[in-house]
Formats: sequence, C-alpha cells, structure tokens
Amino acid sequence: DYSLTDLTFDQGVKYRNKATISITNGNSVTVYDSEDGTIPNPSPTATTITGSKTATFNANSVSGQITVHNTGSIATTGLTIQDQLQKWNGSSWVDVGSAVSVDVSDIAAGGSDSFDYSLTDLTFDQGVKYRNKATISITNGNSVTVYDSEDGTIPNPIILGCLIVETVHDNCSSGNPSGYQGYGDADISLYKDGVQIKDWTKATGIGGGKQGVQFNDLEPGTYTVKARNHSNTNAYTPPSDGTIDVPSSSICACYLAIFSKNCYTISGTVFNDKDEDGKWDFSEGGEKDITVTLEGNASKSTTTGGNGKYSFTVPAGNYTVTITLPSGWFITTPSSIPVSVSVPPNHTVNFGIKKALCSK
Repeated sequence: DYSLTDLTFDQGVKYRNKATISITNGNSVTVYDSEDGTIPNPSPTATTITGSKTATFNANSVSGQITVHNTGSIATTGLTIQDQLQKWNGSSWVDVGSAVSVDVSDIAAGGSDSFDYSLTDLTFDQGVKYRNKATISITNGNSVTVYDSEDGTIPNPIILGCLIVETVHDNCSSGNPSGYQGYGDADISLYKDGVQIKDWTKATGIGGGKQGVQFNDLEPGTYTVKARNHSNTNAYTPPSDGTIDVPSSSICACYLAIFSKNCYTISGTVFNDKDEDGKWDFSEGGEKDITVTLEGNASKSTTTGGNGKYSFTVPAGNYTVTITLPSGWFITTPSSIPVSVSVPPNHTVNFGIKKALCSK
C-alpha cells in the first residue's frame, strides 16, 4: 500500500502515479497507474446564468427587480449587473445617461436571487418609448443582457397642461369685476410642492386686450401662483399667493391675479338745510334718492340712501362731486365741489338743499 497526501490538483490537468521498483540482484522497472494519465477531479470550472427583469416607470424615475438564475452545478463568482436606461430615437435604441451598478451577491449552484434597482432624477420626453436594460456578468461563466420590454414603454403618456394668469388691478371697484383693468406692470411665478418651477415672468398682452402670463408644458397638479409688481411702485398691492389645479388638457386653466389699487373714499350727506346757512346742523336730516355724480380720474354716479348719505371709492386723483337737484328744491351750498385725493384720511363732501315754499 502507498499514499500521497496534502496534494492540490489543477482543474482539467492530467495526472498519473509512477512507481520505480528496484532489486539489488536483478533489474529495475517503472510502472504507472495510467500511461496516458487521468484527471483526478473532473469537476466543472464554469457555470451558466440566465436572467429577467421588471421595471416601473414613474414621473422622474424607474425602479424594479433583476432576477438571476444559476443553472450550473457550481456557485457564480464575480457577479456584476449594470443597469442602463434606453430610449427609442425613431430608428434605434440609444443609451440615456450612464449605466448604474446594482448591488449584488454571488448565487449558489442551481439557485436564484433578485436584486432591486432604481434610477432617479430622470426626465422623460413625452410620447417617446423607453426601456431598461441590464447586463449580467460572471467571471466563471457567461454574460446575458435582459430588458423589461423588448419594444419599450412610454413612461408618461400624459397630456401636459397650461395655465393663463391674467393680471388686473381693481381700480377701486370694490370687488366689481366690471371695474377691473388690465395690469401689465406685474410679474408672475409658479411653485409646485414648495419648489419654484417657473421663473418670474413679466405680464404682456395675452389677447383680447388683456394682460397676463401664459405658462405651457405643465404636468397636471396643483400650483401656487405668486405675484409681484414689476417696477418699484406703491400704487398697487399684489394679491396673496393662490393655488389652482392644472388638468391634463390642451385647454389652459385660468387664474385671475387681482392687484389692489390704493383707494380712498369720497362720501357725504345731502341734508335738508332748514336754516339755509349752508352748514349741516345736528337737527337737519338727510334727503334720500338724490343723485350725486363724480367726475375726474373716475366717473361714477349714485343716489343717497334713506339717511341722505352717499359714498364713492376712488383712486388718488382730482375729482368734482356734483349734486342733481330734484324739482322744487334749491341748493344752499355749491352744487359742484372739487376734491383732490392723494393721501388719507378720506374726504367728506356735504350738500345742503331746501324745498322751495312756492314757485312761480
């Protein structure tokens, strides 16, 4: 019997065992266990892998799983996966950005494993096909390339929306839209989820004699509209921030940004001047249904209420307030009174009238 121990055999290499036999009173012979040698450990040194993958496309990312199957009888070594986004350019698939390495671990003989991946901060062109490619390699075997879809998918087949922000000032109309006027000295910006997505843009003509800003290529969602004066002016106060939903539609959503003009009040009382002194005394009551007219930077007309009072809301400027006498009455104060409005407080203009006792 013989034994050689603690040996290391190279895979796929032939070995044989030789014995040299000698005697002192005769010849010597050399014998082998095999003339051609044997491969003592004919175990496989390579394996084969296959793979598959899934992909979920979101607004600006793609994620999924890559599954690797080891079909051989030994474990994989040096497993790597490179994940790559591709898009269809009309004639061929082209890579988008750089490939990303996926965290993996080697797979036992006959085993399978799945590995998560994610590509983020992506921008997808609308209506263009994309697919996700994974190249799987091992150092002791083959490489395979797998796709989530051979033909690709359109990750965001949405219709982008648009928004028209009309800019007006209220011209001291007390909330009456008929008094609004287009305001071109305004800047508008859009925010979404607290992030500015459209820079400040000055209002321009948007058709129909209106002023404003049109924003295109907006993803459907809720936007915050911010407004400010373009020039350094204190004449108008910008509106507070507001929100609007922009739908997936080719028809633009509309938003009205109302700048408030610094407004003042011209008001007073048409009173029954019993003593004809042109002054409103405590005992002299007001007369209703008397027409009072305003002319100047704004033109308005109103009638007095039951207590003889009237009121106009106006921007700064020069005005004339005039009373229209009803039949059978005469005026005890000037019938037209000029008023210059530039700073608060508000202005009071009273008119005294008295009914004639007789007429010729």
